[in-house]
Amino acid sequence: QGFTATSWVMGGFLLASLVLLFVGAKLAKPTLFITGFTSFTMASFAMMNAIVGDAAGVSPTASCVLVSAVPLVAGLLGGILSVVLMNVAFAMLGLLAGAGVGYMAYVTAIHNWGWLEDQGEPVYWTSLGVFALIGMVVMLKYKNGLLALFTSFAGAAGVTLSMATLLGNADRDFLWLLNLETARKHIGDPHVYGQLLGFLGWFVLGLCVQLRAKRKEDEKKKKEWYAPNQGIGIAQPNTHQQPLMQYVAP
Repeated sequence: QGFTATSWVMGGFLLASLVLLFVGAKLAKPTLFITGFTSFTMASFAMMNAIVGDAAGVSPTASCVLVSAVPLVAGLLGGILSVVLMNVAFAMLGLLAGAGVGYMAYVTAIHNWGWLEDQGEPVYWTSLGVFALIGMVVMLKYKNGLLALFTSFAGAAGVTLSMATLLGNADRDFLWLLNLETARKHIGDPHVYGQLLGFLGWFVLGLCVQLRAKRKEDEKKKKEWYAPNQGIGIAQPNTHQQPLMQYVAP
């Protein structure tokens, strides 16, 4: 039952991630809602999954209801809060994107750097924290200017995460990416590096789609601004207007 609930949550997370990936910058308020919704949903889902897993005497039906319903309610509250307090949404988007960079950096490179190789979880959490804080600060500073970049990254990370979870129904090896130790251990396996390459592909595709849409929108606005026959654009002086006072010969 719990695994079924996980699949439903991940299916919704996949759809939300695709929206972020391809139209995140264009749909600003929906993007902020999705950011808050996914952040609160994933956090509460992980919490409820841990609580229900450790609780004794909880029936499968009650477990399924709790793991499914509580994260959705928390996600809705988080989405509403993000729209009302926009800086909260920008901060969470920066945190999500920065943490994603930190995770990718640690799995692919940082854990192999000299004396850092044997430090384990402290280096991992430091990597996530540092990159997340950098992402939050940069996002809060530039906001709309970097919205396409950050939403493309967050969307690509969400698509990769949700697809790994859903594909894990067919092949458990896809779940290696979601666990720090197995991701490090099997970094040379296609189930891990293939998904990392897939993440980069989704990121580049989403960014290109959003930048192309933004360029077309800017070109359309520019044409409308300078359209001479539509009454749109910079007002031109009326050279045929009669003067306010005229000299009349006696």
